[in-house]
Amino acid sequence: MEIHDGIGGITTNISLLSELARKAISPESVSQALATISSLSKEGMAEIRSLMYSLDRTNMSWDTLSAELRSRGTRTLDPHGIGFEMVTDIEEGTAQPASLLCLHLFRVYREALTNIIKHSRATTVRTSILVRQGYIVFVVRDNGEGCEDSAFCRNGRGISHIKARAAELGGKATITGDNGTRVQIEIPILNRHKAFMP
Repeated sequence: MEIHDGIGGITTNISLLSELARKAISPESVSQALATISSLSKEGMAEIRSLMYSLDRTNMSWDTLSAELRSRGTRTLDPHGIGFEMVTDIEEGTAQPASLLCLHLFRVYREALTNIIKHSRATTVRTSILVRQGYIVFVVRDNGEGCEDSAFCRNGRGISHIKARAAELGGKATITGDNGTRVQIEIPILNRHKAFMP
């Protein structure tokens, strides 16, 4: 499902845009299609990295997951001139994350960051991850125009994807738009749950 919805959707869009560019008459139309293809290609590479990272890691820990989230935030936002900060608060002895949790967190993170870049007009982003014995709280917050005015909330698709991923992990997602947009995921750490290492 992840490959079909992620990489499959991206490659389908690239194929359609390639056909449009081939048949386009004006140089402007060709240039626009190629720019979108370039952007989709980069998104596809990020998608593949996310899958490989979450599936290949046998020594996953909260520290390595946090480091990857921090690195991804910096790589994604820096080219757009958006400031980035990430804070972590991880209690010792908490069950370590499994591949499924990492994959869903990466997806939620990508959705939130993509929205920020495309719609929020934000200048700073603050991400935090709080891990306790009984629960996890993951937050992405920007100082942009706010959820109520953004296309992210108007079309609803990004929000529904985030909520579905949180529900898959037995948790919930909350999106608020007061003084910027705040995406918060709360996930309980359940014994023998597939999202956590035994």
